[in-house]
Amino acid sequence: MRVILGSASSRRVELLKRVFDNFIVHPSNIDENITSNLSVIKHAKLIAQNKLIEVRKHFNKDDLIITADTIVVYKNIVYGKPLDNKHAFEMLSVLSGNKHEVISAYAISYNDNTIVNFDKTTVTFSQITAEEINKYISLDNCCEYAGSYAIQGIFSKFVKKINGNIDNVIGLPLAKLVIDLKNMEIS
Repeated sequence: MRVILGSASSRRVELLKRVFDNFIVHPSNIDENITSNLSVIKHAKLIAQNKLIEVRKHFNKDDLIITADTIVVYKNIVYGKPLDNKHAFEMLSVLSGNKHEVISAYAISYNDNTIVNFDKTTVTFSQITAEEINKYISLDNCCEYAGSYAIQGIFSKFVKKINGNIDNVIGLPLAKLVIDLKNMEIS
């Protein structure tokens, strides 16, 4: 059995190394900007599932495929990856001093079994000045991250509180993923 991670995220690669010694990285090529009337959880799950469907086309059914999508939600507005640095500044300004949710959905497929699941973590930021936001944007490629930030990097100094799994915020909720893999009889 080969293990395939359907993601270009270096953070997901690092997380999955905690579970599997060897795997293939094969990013999906889907449009993640889905506009729909779905709930935020169904939205994230749909993107993870669409990634799975696209990646599955390139591999055998007895290969294990894992895909994921992470979104930030504040006041029922989904904050995905920013379009540019100006958009990142706007997102971080809105999230500054506030509590928001991070939802990471994942899809796994092996043989004829597919599981789509998610985890949710609440993150609270301290108040962040415009100068601090601009400095962060200049130091990190925030356009790669949902909500414009990477919690495990230099941005961590602005995180006041986390309620839930930090791996979920980084992009792949390992604890839930491992349980689902065991349920699929994959060790």
